[in-house]
Amino acid sequence: MLRCLPLVLLFVATAAPAGLTEGLAASRNGDYETAFQQLEPEAKRGNAEAQYHLGVMYDAGQGVPQNAGKAFRWYLNAAELGHKQAQYNAAVMYNEGRGIALNPTLAAQWFNKAAQQGLADAQFSLGVMYANGTAVPQDYAQAAQWYRKAAQQGDADAQYNLALLYGTGKGVVPDLVQAWAWFDAAFARAGKDNARKNRDLTAQRMTAVQVDQAKKIAGEYAAKYVVPFGKSKAP
Repeated sequence: MLRCLPLVLLFVATAAPAGLTEGLAASRNGDYETAFQQLEPEAKRGNAEAQYHLGVMYDAGQGVPQNAGKAFRWYLNAAELGHKQAQYNAAVMYNEGRGIALNPTLAAQWFNKAAQQGLADAQFSLGVMYANGTAVPQDYAQAAQWYRKAAQQGDADAQYNLALLYGTGKGVVPDLVQAWAWFDAAFARAGKDNARKNRDLTAQRMTAVQVDQAKKIAGEYAAKYVVPFGKSKAP
């Protein structure tokens, strides 16, 4: 099933209009009333970052009454200006039917836009939609492609799902060595117990030589796709 993650909140560190800078600083300090006063004018002037953050505030009820409809509209405004986190959040809301009518087709489109910009959460979600055939033709090869992109950014769920595909040969050439290595990465990244269990079950189907190969590859994956991202919380 599609993972619906907590909506992404991003603070920018680049040069920005004073209202945006002051608004984000106030939000970080928990002064949401000031944050709203500073961000709303910037959002109305078409600043995508301000629009996105207003969406977060309405979504979470920070300094304003919680209002999913207003949150969606601000996310969509920012999404249409190319803001990848807003694109992802709009997609989640379309997929859940929250703040807007349920529309998996538009969810897939916005996940795709954010995924194309390199957002791992969106890449994983798009992979799930291709694997399940939700609003897109079922295509395990496409699922594997998007899982791999997210997995290489340290996404433990994508690492786990990519391992499953290698273990079953869906969308990829069956490869127990790769399956073991990606299960190991998912376990190392997030302590996913299912990843550990499936890694050990996969080992029972492998030769000793294959296990040694898998451990070597897993070490390489850990250095690239686990250690740089730290250890995330297990679900």
